[in-house]
Amino acid sequence: MVSAEAEPPKLSPISPTTRSACGAIEPGNALYCPQEHVIYFDPKFLSGLEARFGVFARSVVLAHEWSHAILARQPG
Repeated sequence: MVSAEAEPPKLSPISPTTRSACGAIEPGNALYCPQEHVIYFDPKFLSGLEARFGVFARSVVLAHEWSHAILARQPG
């Protein structure tokens, strides 16, 4: 079970040259890096999804990555 006091992941927009402890992060994506506890995202990618699928597309992608952060903090 995740504690209510669990530290939320940081959110970080990427650029074409973003590197992390998880390696190079390619534009056109969003991902959770467990080594840094950071969700990286490409703002242009999210804007494109929003234009194509509607206002909730951005939230769905970030919620998906947030779920990886939660699962990574589970014991065992």
